[in-house]
Amino acid sequence: MVNGGITMSKKLYTIITFLFVFSFIVISSIGAATKTPVNNQGKIADYRWMQANQMNMPLTNYSKFGQTIGGESGLYWPSGFPNETYIYGAGIWIGGLVRNAIDPTKFDTQVTCGYDPNSGAIEFIQGLPPNDDINTNPNEKIYFSLDDDWPLQDSTGQDSVLSTLDSYCTYNDYLESKHLVPENKPLNVSIIQQTYCWTGTLKEDIIFFVFNVILDPEADTVHGTFLGVCTDNDIGNEAGTAANDLVGFDVSRNMAFQWQNETETGWTHFPGTVAFKFLQGPTSNGVDTVHYYNGGLDSIVIGPDDTIGMTAFKIFTLDMDPAGKYERYQIMSGYNYQTVDPNDIEASYNPFDIDDIGPADKRFLQTAGPFNLIPGDTSKVIYAILMASDTTELPVKADVAQAIFDGGWLSPGPPDPPKLYAVPGDKKVSLYWDNNAELSPDKYSALASDPAKPSYNPVYRAYDFAGYKVWKSRYPVSDSFTMMAHYDKPDGYEILNQDSLYDIAGDTFVITRAETLGFDNGLAYNYEDEDLLYNGITYYYAVTAYDANFENYAVDTLTGDTTGILPTSYSSAVTGNMTDVIPQVTASNYKKPDVNVTFATGNPLLDSTVVDMKAIPIVNSLIDTTKSYQIHFGEIKETSDGNPEYSFVLYNATDSIYIPADTAGNPAWIKMPTDTVPYADNGPVWKTIYTASIPLKGAVINVDSIVVKPANNIVDSITLNDLGTPYNTDNLVLVDSVYSTYPKIKSHPCYNGGSYKITWHPVYIDSLSDSALTCDVYDIVNETEIPYSGLWEMSWRFGKVSSETDQGQYALVSSSTGNNWKWMYIAGTMILFNYHPEMPIPPQRVQPMIQANKPVEGEEWYIYTTGCPTPTSGNVYNISFTIGIFDTTITDSLLKLVSVVPNPYLVRNYMESSANAPKMMFTNLPDSCNIFIYTLTGDLVDIIEHGDVSGNGMEYWNVLTNPNLTPASGIYLYVVETIDQKHRVTGKFAIIK
Repeated sequence: MVNGGITMSKKLYTIITFLFVFSFIVISSIGAATKTPVNNQGKIADYRWMQANQMNMPLTNYSKFGQTIGGESGLYWPSGFPNETYIYGAGIWIGGLVRNAIDPTKFDTQVTCGYDPNSGAIEFIQGLPPNDDINTNPNEKIYFSLDDDWPLQDSTGQDSVLSTLDSYCTYNDYLESKHLVPENKPLNVSIIQQTYCWTGTLKEDIIFFVFNVILDPEADTVHGTFLGVCTDNDIGNEAGTAANDLVGFDVSRNMAFQWQNETETGWTHFPGTVAFKFLQGPTSNGVDTVHYYNGGLDSIVIGPDDTIGMTAFKIFTLDMDPAGKYERYQIMSGYNYQTVDPNDIEASYNPFDIDDIGPADKRFLQTAGPFNLIPGDTSKVIYAILMASDTTELPVKADVAQAIFDGGWLSPGPPDPPKLYAVPGDKKVSLYWDNNAELSPDKYSALASDPAKPSYNPVYRAYDFAGYKVWKSRYPVSDSFTMMAHYDKPDGYEILNQDSLYDIAGDTFVITRAETLGFDNGLAYNYEDEDLLYNGITYYYAVTAYDANFENYAVDTLTGDTTGILPTSYSSAVTGNMTDVIPQVTASNYKKPDVNVTFATGNPLLDSTVVDMKAIPIVNSLIDTTKSYQIHFGEIKETSDGNPEYSFVLYNATDSIYIPADTAGNPAWIKMPTDTVPYADNGPVWKTIYTASIPLKGAVINVDSIVVKPANNIVDSITLNDLGTPYNTDNLVLVDSVYSTYPKIKSHPCYNGGSYKITWHPVYIDSLSDSALTCDVYDIVNETEIPYSGLWEMSWRFGKVSSETDQGQYALVSSSTGNNWKWMYIAGTMILFNYHPEMPIPPQRVQPMIQANKPVEGEEWYIYTTGCPTPTSGNVYNISFTIGIFDTTITDSLLKLVSVVPNPYLVRNYMESSANAPKMMFTNLPDSCNIFIYTLTGDLVDIIEHGDVSGNGMEYWNVLTNPNLTPASGIYLYVVETIDQKHRVTGKFAIIK
């Protein structure tokens, strides 16, 4: 790429001189262009807002952008302030020299204008040719990357998405009637327009535009082509005496920008700066000699395949707008069309304007050329549109935009948004989303992990997902959403403290803020909204996913440790998975999806007072009834704070897989740590800190809490089946929570089922002259073996715990008379082998096991307790789902549930979206029926055929459906009748106007 400005080849001077002279002959007959309404010839004209970050940009699929559908200033910034606008309208311009059909030695100038700032006219039509669609074509709409029908895919068949929110649309200039004047013929080009935008610090104020220009394969080459974007930036009110904008140009960054020095009435913020940064131009395609502008003119030679940089930046005002194709082509070429002298063309060449006009209503144009537009070939021009609070902040953001572009559109960004489903209910909405955001690695991690790249960052986390936020609004605009719920992954990332210098290409930008991500409260995949919802009214919901990562790192000079710095968090766009839903009653004969949870094995005492476990079917169309599942509880672990940590996993019994699982297919236990909370008069209670959840297809498994009350544990009995000399059970004592001498025992009794079987047997130890004594311990309640471990709280062991590093013993050595013979631990419970309460001091009370009657091989001891049911290994529950179905039998009793809402019907009630849509509802209908509406005199007013496979039990009656009938105030009768006409119900309603 050639830096600086580049102008046209000397080879084209003769042609251009001729054309400019010709323009002076015919220009007077052209006149001013008039605004032409969009003629879509049956093709769908689409209009959508990009609202993923702080820049809110309206788009069309017929070239114009930045302007509202009503023709007003559109781009506003920052998000949440729609009155603070910066672009009145913008669009792409393409101009070139087309061989004359009559005299091939001559060329005609043709320019296609994507947006004329003077008239608002547009010379493009939506979609790709041919333009002969009889009906609207939905394939020619504006696509967002989060749409279900996003058309772009990579080589593996997956969606090809580069940013937080991509957009894609097409348009063309083939339709002659769309061009401003008859002499201006189509170039026969098609445009594929794509936009990219990211969230996050510095990137949230940038939108990238990529214009791919394709010349018809059957057309002739367009010579001397120039390509660029013309924009009419209006910062606030630029009408009449309020016009006060100024324009500047950053030569080193190929960036034009516009600002003003006065406040705007009604704005919360002082007006910022809007900028267009030129990032890439087209390939020269054989144009080998160009002018290089560096304060003066010089000529350089470029290769036939080199990319041309920006060659012209022109400023003009309302009264200076180029009016026709010749003036437009001249200004795109870098010439001042108002001063062109046919005898000295080069005297008017001034490719880079300086704003010496003063405050005014400005527009500017940035172009690249000349190049040859080859038939069937694609030429490309790329811009970044930026917003900044002032011209000091602007260069930093411009360099961020350049870095994203140079990195191949890779930038730290948010997780993929989850797939969201909204299911309506009676005055409620059930939301469900998947966990795709957690399973998809950050695309930038591939770049950050490469030591050869300047973006190398060894602390960048590939899987950086951190949580979800649930949003709700009455309107489909991102600024109007309110957060309803916040679910934060328990990962330790709660508050990101940021106070760093962001260094880009030598420029520094200070970031000082503390961002609260969440409080490790656990994840969820469903949300029930019953907050004052009305049936029949549209509500909008979204679920965003956010992450936590480090955009830079430091290496400790002493230890060599790598530490992450500049912590950042990115969130997916609220509009990314925004969905609308209307609360409604279900059909009266509809049976909702259901779930069956049954006890399988383990502790049957685990009722709802211990474990709050819910299996919830939500999305009927997704539920797979062929699958059967099991909840498996896992071993209990002790956390660093001394509290137990429970765990569970879902087992797909049909496919023999665990959910979640590691890469080897082994269960990845979902951990649920606990906290100690008071419990009335019974000592401490352990309660899990957050909800743990697992999403299935259309359903979710939630373990909301586990509450264990250890003080309720009671030792009922100790039973021995002595096979040798009977042991003295009077001295065999199980110490429970009342034994205050041993505080760790008091705080950790009964981690498992609480009732155990101890089976004794000898074990040979090579270092000893005789066998030692050991045992197996079995949890009777949970039907699982208690393992041996030095960590006595969850397992079993012999001997006293004298320190945290004391690992205890696996065997009782016969020669020992010390602590190993005095007691054993089983999952937090201590058994004293020879306890003498008559001894005054506790150490003397606890004596070694009596060797004369120690247990023998096969002897069993049973310890029974009640209370303290604890979920652990061996607890299994079966789960199965059924989908919702319609009962084909409709009875009179079902029809009697039908009602009219509101009744009486009042004109302009809360259900109506506008005065042009007066409507009332019939509710509690079966899935298929007919509704007849009569006057009191028996005259038929209307017939409504009701049928809804989704289970909707409501039907609207728009009182203006029949243009020849506007119901008057009064009492009306209705009859609801089944399709087979075997069952019917009648009722009344009133209309009050």
